[in-house]
Amino acid sequence: MFKYLLFVIISLSPYLAFSQINEGEAKAAFLLAEEFYSKSDFKNALGFIDKAKKSLGGGNCKIYYLEILMRNEMYKSDKSQYSYLTQAIDAFQSSKDIDAFNGEKIIEILKIKMLIAQEQDNKRTADSLSLVEKLRKERNFNEYNFTGWTLNVPFSDVKTQKIGHPFFSKKLDNYEFKEMGRIYHYNDNIVKWFGKKENAWFFTYGGIKDSVVAIAVGTDGHVKRYVRLKFNKSYYDKDAFTNEQANEYMKSLINNYSRSLGFEPEKITYTLNKVYLTTVYTWAKNKKRIQIVSMIYDYRNKADFHVHEIIGVD
Repeated sequence: MFKYLLFVIISLSPYLAFSQINEGEAKAAFLLAEEFYSKSDFKNALGFIDKAKKSLGGGNCKIYYLEILMRNEMYKSDKSQYSYLTQAIDAFQSSKDIDAFNGEKIIEILKIKMLIAQEQDNKRTADSLSLVEKLRKERNFNEYNFTGWTLNVPFSDVKTQKIGHPFFSKKLDNYEFKEMGRIYHYNDNIVKWFGKKENAWFFTYGGIKDSVVAIAVGTDGHVKRYVRLKFNKSYYDKDAFTNEQANEYMKSLINNYSRSLGFEPEKITYTLNKVYLTTVYTWAKNKKRIQIVSMIYDYRNKADFHVHEIIGVD
């Protein structure tokens, strides 16, 4: 019997020695992981955590605890660590030695788990609200129109529908554009017209505030643009703006449009007739355009200030 036991011990001795070496390597790797963790060198620390796991053939609570602390620190600035962090927490809770592990440290890990779960819930809520807001702004853009003035319909239909409207009850000036077709302007005897041919921008003085003052009709006879007077104040008016007030008005107006539509406009500025500083703001999407055009002429500290709004389809 003694000889048999001696034979078994001798037979197992290589395995016992191998196990001791593995445990030693695991301990050394863990100590190095702690050392690098104390220096906030998480990359190298995690490398030694992996070596400790491989040496033992798997992790234990002590190893997972340190890994969780590291990955939690990384998660604070790098949210891509979320899955690695939750995997480490799951492994920690499933570890065979969990019942013998330090109770305060277990509570510490559970607190981390609850905090990141709450943060993820908050993120999902915020993402959901953000999506709703995005859809609302897209709807604002898609549905934005001049009430009662329909785009892409025959110009003759608009005339029929709007019979009696000032735009059609007074003489119309009209001009031909090769690319656009015909542009009609409301004429109240003070109409002045100018355009930038390649972009079919067109404006007019006079008319009623917030009313359509120009219509562009495509070569197919369908309405492609409506222009309405948004703001009109001349330098000789008693309540004329200063140049600074005109610019503040435009800044507020454009910010309001951008917040409602969900994106910033393209901005083009040029000098018209060597007098008016003209700025065109364009929000464009899916062949639809919403444009605000401001014209400011600084005359003796007073602004000749006109704003038009254009809505159209390409």
